[in-house]
Amino acid sequence: MLIADDLYVRSFVTSGALAELATEHELVWLGSDTLAGIDEIRRQTGFRGTVHNDPRRSDLYDRFRHLRMAVNRRRSSSMAIRVRDMPARDRRVAQVLALPGIRSLKAAIDLRRLGPNHELRDLLRAIEPDLVIAPTAGTDALVLDLAREARALKIPSLVLVNGWDNVSSKMAFPTLPDYIAVWGPQSAEHAVLIHGFPPSRVFPIGVPTFQGYFDFDSEHTPAPYPFPYVLFAGCAVAFDERSALQELDEALTAADIDALRIVYRPHPWRHPRLRDDFVREGDFRHVTIDAQVRDQYQAAAGEYVGTDEFLPALDYYPGLVGHARLVICPLSTMVVEAAILDRPVLLLAYDDEVHALPPSVIAQFAHFEGVDEVSGFSRVDHVEDLGSRFVEMLRAPGGVAIREQIQRWLYFDDLTYGERLAGLVRSLPLGSQLGRPSDPDLSRGPDRTHALD
Repeated sequence: MLIADDLYVRSFVTSGALAELATEHELVWLGSDTLAGIDEIRRQTGFRGTVHNDPRRSDLYDRFRHLRMAVNRRRSSSMAIRVRDMPARDRRVAQVLALPGIRSLKAAIDLRRLGPNHELRDLLRAIEPDLVIAPTAGTDALVLDLAREARALKIPSLVLVNGWDNVSSKMAFPTLPDYIAVWGPQSAEHAVLIHGFPPSRVFPIGVPTFQGYFDFDSEHTPAPYPFPYVLFAGCAVAFDERSALQELDEALTAADIDALRIVYRPHPWRHPRLRDDFVREGDFRHVTIDAQVRDQYQAAAGEYVGTDEFLPALDYYPGLVGHARLVICPLSTMVVEAAILDRPVLLLAYDDEVHALPPSVIAQFAHFEGVDEVSGFSRVDHVEDLGSRFVEMLRAPGGVAIREQIQRWLYFDDLTYGERLAGLVRSLPLGSQLGRPSDPDLSRGPDRTHALD
């Protein structure tokens, strides 16, 4: 088990998502030497050591990823948008390098310069695992190395996708892992159509960070606030959130709904804003900054970034979302979290006329396809409609069943994520049973060309 990022320490290790796997198999642990939470990995039975996370390898893999985005931009609207958002010169270079023939040569040169990760290869030789597993967003250099070195040593590999959009907007594997576990049917389709994974090697099993929502009991979980509230969940991508809050605050005043408050939860890893949108509670009549993130947000004046500096506890979210009257957010993972608890969502999908990737553009990303068709969601495409739509949702009768409508995006059943993962590993042919000589070349894409093509 390789843990390459602190986000995976929280999402897969401290969450207990790997506990069932550990009861059935001997887990040998490796961790990146850049982990702030490396002590949590050291505490695991079977810890073998750290692996150097070389920034030079990360840079080369980033170049490869940008090339693959240009190659796959016609297969994924998300990648097309990301390419379009590149600086003009970088975009033109990427599009030229993505041309058939040129892209093969460019990728081959870069990967030859990269060479093997000898440290990781030597560790795998010493450990002799039957299977290597790693959580990933598809951008972790050590996980990309793991897939390459495992294939070179004929060791089966399984990656566990961390985020909803990772497959359709971020991922690029020079060597495909043998197996990939994704959120749901939509991500499975993206893995096949965009990256060329054989369908039989793709498994929708959900995500561990949402287990608390499925376990949530509103009657026995106290609300985090003693007043009725709606939740405004900010996004990481740059967006003028203060202006949106002003519209909502004024709408409550105009509608004489003074008992209700807006709990504003800025995203823990905000991208820098082009316009200052720092929220001060004293400037609003109905806005409260969420207590779990208030100190960090105020100390950094709303501009903090980075996952290793602040990782909020996962067990707080279900109570915060579950006791909200409704959730307001730009399109983000929060729409799925709210839907699990049957919370109505006011989707912000308008142009803030400030940033290059406002919610109106983010709404075009591939993983958000069909989100505005969910009963219980209401999408705002024009800022002038925000206040009236907000009040309309507050006055609408509740009781809409939303959870069952999101199974295209998120697989769930009566088992926990950990139990599904253990069952998946139990079903896989391991070691010499993989039968590589008769298997398809997993590095081939959907157009039957090599991944470097």
